[in-house]
Amino acid sequence: AIKHGIDPKTKSIIDISLKVEQNKLYFKVINTIHQGAYGLADEPSGFGLNNLKKRLSILYPNMYTMETKEENGYFISLLILQLD
Repeated sequence: AIKHGIDPKTKSIIDISLKVEQNKLYFKVINTIHQGAYGLADEPSGFGLNNLKKRLSILYPNMYTMETKEENGYFISLLILQLD
């Protein structure tokens, strides 16, 4: 969100929410998508998300789900972590 969600030339939004419900932690991040911000390539590499998923698999095997999507100019990430 910080790397690709902020552009000093245009309006940038990062919305972070965290809640615990029924012994699950819900972590949701919504940020604006800025193509080519800070000279980055138009297509993100996805290395950050892949590294995050690898770490989650090591630390919380079979205890999480992670979904990401692009919608109406926003990138949305939802991580659900079982707290048992």
